[in-house]
Amino acid sequence: MRKNIITVVGITILFLGTCITPSVAIDNVKSKSVPISNGNILYVGGTGEGNYSKIQDAINDAVDGDTVFVYAYSSPYYEYIRVNKSINLIGEDKETTIIDGGGERTGVLIWGADEVYISGFTIQNCDSEIWSYIYGIRIYSDFNTITGNIITKNKVGILIDTSKGNIITGNTISYNGGGVSLKFSNGNTITGNTISYNNNSNGITIANSHDNNITGNTISNNLGGVGVFDSERNIIQKNNFLHNTRQALFWHYISLINPENPERNIWNQNYWNRTRILPKLIIGLIILIYPIPIIPIPLPWLNIDWHPALKPYDI
Repeated sequence: MRKNIITVVGITILFLGTCITPSVAIDNVKSKSVPISNGNILYVGGTGEGNYSKIQDAINDAVDGDTVFVYAYSSPYYEYIRVNKSINLIGEDKETTIIDGGGERTGVLIWGADEVYISGFTIQNCDSEIWSYIYGIRIYSDFNTITGNIITKNKVGILIDTSKGNIITGNTISYNGGGVSLKFSNGNTITGNTISYNNNSNGITIANSHDNNITGNTISNNLGGVGVFDSERNIIQKNNFLHNTRQALFWHYISLINPENPERNIWNQNYWNRTRILPKLIIGLIILIYPIPIIPIPLPWLNIDWHPALKPYDI
């Protein structure tokens, strides 16, 4: 019955341009700010006639612009999800709509399509003692949005690899080996997330990645807060750094044959675990490299947050 109501509402929206939302499924979609499109809605789980039993089967049948809506009723979904179309993937409730990697595989891989939107899931148990490359969400494409999810008990929560323009916002990323990692990825935004208790690495790691914006996150109780490695022009501002073993660190390589001064990363107005009147010193390394043989020479270096916040932000 609910599915029929949603279909009627969708048709009404398409033809009259109104925005009527009388059902649970459409309310979930609307509340998560999914871009309105002319695509179809494919349903997974629940008891509706014609609903898919597997998320991947619905994605396989979807086309660009469609929405795959996943009911919590049939959760957990023990699947390896591969998204290669520009779709909205929406869970009914982030607390109870669960994608479980079963301890041996990545939860969601986005590869081969841009502008994917994922919201409303718990993504968990993507870990393995045998395989190294296991992630809650792994992104190999551009301009995707990951928002309103719980990402927990994975080897790494989210990896963005060789990708740009992605937005990671409003997620709880906790109890993973590492929180969010960027590798060879530029121009991404990580904002408004709670990133905590990631016990084998940093809350956020930025490696060989430039021009990323890390703003308005609470980063707490991790092995490291933010690590920035051989990366330039990243903005780290207005975050809460709380009770991390080390709040922040960085290093950068410089070749002595063709030396170039790295463009600095900007640390600004972060809260550093306590009230600070004076600027916050961030200790890191500049590593000098001789090409033949390769002999690294580490030298201590400083970055500075000149205007640390006096109290934690309400995020």
